[in-house]
Amino acid sequence: MPEPNTFIVGAPKCGTTSLARWLAEHPQAYVSPLKEPHYFNTDHAFRNVHSEADYQALFAQAGSARVIAEASTWYLHSEQAVPTILRRWPRARFIVCLRDPAEMAASLHAHFLLSGREHIADFLQAWQAAPARAQGRQLGPWVSEPAYLRYPDSCRIGSQLARLQQQVPASQLHLVVLDDVRRDPRGQWQQLQHFLGLDDDGRSDFPTHNAGQRLRSVALHRTLLRLRGLRAALGLQRWGRGLAKRFNRAPRAASAPRIPAEVREHFAPEVSLLFAALGRRYSEWE
Repeated sequence: MPEPNTFIVGAPKCGTTSLARWLAEHPQAYVSPLKEPHYFNTDHAFRNVHSEADYQALFAQAGSARVIAEASTWYLHSEQAVPTILRRWPRARFIVCLRDPAEMAASLHAHFLLSGREHIADFLQAWQAAPARAQGRQLGPWVSEPAYLRYPDSCRIGSQLARLQQQVPASQLHLVVLDDVRRDPRGQWQQLQHFLGLDDDGRSDFPTHNAGQRLRSVALHRTLLRLRGLRAALGLQRWGRGLAKRFNRAPRAASAPRIPAEVREHFAPEVSLLFAALGRRYSEWE
């Protein structure tokens, strides 16, 4: 039975979906058709795959692929996932996608707002709700993992990466910065192929998947969310989904969102850790 040898472990909203899609299209690679199985983050409430049989089934069609991968973006946040993976596959390779943690937090908030897991429309208000959320308050009805909505902690990717680097040999770890992918996707793709031992597939087109979106109307969005339970009770879960996506979503502005000063200040130590790990600075993160 084929088994995974490569894990895209995070971070959320840092380009992991695009990277996984590109890798899945490489002729020498196989990527689990289910993104985000999260089988190994047993310290989290949110897991899409719970049984060993179901997890193994994700790779049944991998054949003799040189790279067999899965992408679960909250493995980086989990304290259990990577150690568990390494006990099972000591030579596993890990890919980490990174970005400015302040922008990640804003993007994650927007993502959760669209999915219904976040009910506070204003990013700063949602940010400031973290202490209450740690006590189980100010959480909406469709929260799969409350810890994810505590943005000051869940987006501390500098600390999470530092922990990962203590667990994983440098030769088995590859870092990808979203800013670099945007500037030079071909160059970043070639570096990733080299790390994975893949022949160059000649890819020159790098489409963005799971791009950020915004709500046209928060009021309409809340109305649709309130109808979600009724649709489920009537067995009409799919009804209204297409309507919401078609009429109440629009692409987010290409420019970076305005980040509140307190968010920047909070993440300054995380940015310093990232600069140290990457061996370079990104002025726009400061």
